[in-house]
Amino acid sequence: MANALVEPTEAQWVVKGSKFIAYAAPLSEPEAAPPWIQSIRALHPKARHVGSAVRWDLEWERWDDDGEPSGSTGRPILHALQSAEAVRTAVGVVRYFGGTLLGVPGLIRAYRGAAELALAAGVWMPFVPVQTWWVHCDYPHLSTALRWVQAVEGTVRSQRVDSRCVLEVDIPEHMESQWKARCLAYGSPLQLLETGTVL
Repeated sequence: MANALVEPTEAQWVVKGSKFIAYAAPLSEPEAAPPWIQSIRALHPKARHVGSAVRWDLEWERWDDDGEPSGSTGRPILHALQSAEAVRTAVGVVRYFGGTLLGVPGLIRAYRGAAELALAAGVWMPFVPVQTWWVHCDYPHLSTALRWVQAVEGTVRSQRVDSRCVLEVDIPEHMESQWKARCLAYGSPLQLLETGTVL
């Protein structure tokens, strides 16, 4: 079961004088990760390194060693995300050098350990994959559409209510077949479009 972070967290770990400050944050989209990591750099302009990893889903993963020895930084942070079964989450770890070289094994332990502390401090909820749909209907059929969204554990992202109503809804993937069957059985009063389809 995948987990999604509810709100940003922060943790700190000191190893042989080097300070590792880890930040974890939920993401609304993969493209939100680079500016978020840059915001961490802006908070710590004197830090030598800001290693990071992003895990959007079980397949989309990215990491960056940011000048540390290859494999010593980003991948250990990613391993912390994987161990937490985290998705839709980014972690950035700032390092302030304390004067003692830690070696690659020491860096791996420190970056992963700091990331694990930040993730452990977080509040999590189960992640349920959803598919976004557009529903077009005349106003008299709006209450039916809303009732069916609720019946399949969906949520309404946005709605435009007029003589012709438009709903943007998220439907859990495991309820999608039931959702489509209900709407198709209802017939022409409800027009159902997957996100990306242009009416």
